[in-house]
Parts: sequence; C-alpha cells; structure tokens
Amino acid sequence: MKTAITFLKCNQGFFKTIDLINASSTDYIHVDVIDGLFAANKTFIDQKMFQYLKESPKPKDVHLMTLHLKKYIDVYSNLNPFSITYQFEATTNHQETIDYIKSKNCKVGIAISPLTDLEELMPYLNQIDLVLVMTIIPGYGGQKCIPETKERVEKLDQIRKEKRYTYLISVDGGINDKTIAYFKNAQLDIAVSGTYIVNSDSFDKQIESLKKNQSGTFS
Repeated sequence: MKTAITFLKCNQGFFKTIDLINASSTDYIHVDVIDGLFAANKTFIDQKMFQYLKESPKPKDVHLMTLHLKKYIDVYSNLNPFSITYQFEATTNHQETIDYIKSKNCKVGIAISPLTDLEELMPYLNQIDLVLVMTIIPGYGGQKCIPETKERVEKLDQIRKEKRYTYLISVDGGINDKTIAYFKNAQLDIAVSGTYIVNSDSFDKQIESLKKNQSGTFS
C-alpha cells in the first residue's frame, strides 16, 4: 500500500508542512481543492503556494471538490500532477470530464461520496485510472472514518479482478492507525491521510504505522 499526505488541516504552516512531506517516505502529496460551492468549506492556495507545490519533488495527487470542473482542471493541471480526481457528485457530464482530464496528459480519478450509490460509477470504471473511496463526507478535514466503506473497497476490487480493469483503489477521510485497520488485508493501493501525519512529530513513523496496521504485519 502506498500513502498520500493531505495538508488540509496542518498546524505547522503550509511551507514547513510541504517540506516535511517532501522529506518523508510518502508516495504522493494529496492536493485537496475545495471551492466553497460543492462543499461549504473552502481551501486557499495563492500563487506562491501553488509554485511551491509545483516545484515540490513528490508526485501530486489532485482532488477536486469543486463545481466548474474545467476551470479547476485548467489551473491544477499546471502542477503537472500524477492524477486529477474529481468528485462524482460534482457533475453529470462524466465522459466530457474524463476526456478533458486525459487531454491534459493526467491520469483520471473519480472520488465517490459515502452517500452515492456505487453502481452509478460502473459505466466509467473501464476508462479511469483511480477510484477514490471517500470514507467521510467530502469537504472537511478531521472527520471520523466510516467503517462500512470497506465494503466499497472490496466490491471495487472484485470488479477490477473480474473485468481485468487496472484502476487503483484509494481511501480518503479520517485515516489513522486505528481506522486503517478497517481495511486490514483489503486490496488497497493508496491511503490518504492528513491530520494523523501532518500534526505529528514524525511523519515517517505515522506512515509506517498505517502500512503495518493495514497489512496486519507488525515488527
């Protein structure tokens, strides 16, 4: 299992937190973008912060919790991200959105809220690179992970094997050393974690605990 770190609620300040993420063993910087329309919360990234992210060596994993998706895809594709993931609930024009992200030479991810029927995602699974299973209601950091979302991970893995699809499966929301155990031994590719890591004294220690508690192996 790989990890991605989100800085949505960091106590150490943006620039120091990004430096610590880059110095850590994590695989991705998870860039949450919230516009205040799709969700009441709103993120702030100014030009200096944007440039700092762009120059950061870790691959960027962009998660758009926004309306007006094309506008945000245009902006955040300039980070040269590993992937751009959009919220399924933010649009009904999925084919257009998938094609538009691909036109930016980015891998395509779809995030799905716990309140959305997983069946609605089925027509698009053969076209995307990542499914982000939201384990909280999207838009706010610090929420508690919903244990029942493990069933979604298991279902997506079953479909992936049966259909021979190649998408990655990721989880995001309230992920820490306790809640990652909900997904113990599940075929999980990426775990996104925020406050559990960025407000700790040792990013690598927290990352290692996530991996151990998910795999069920302990030293």
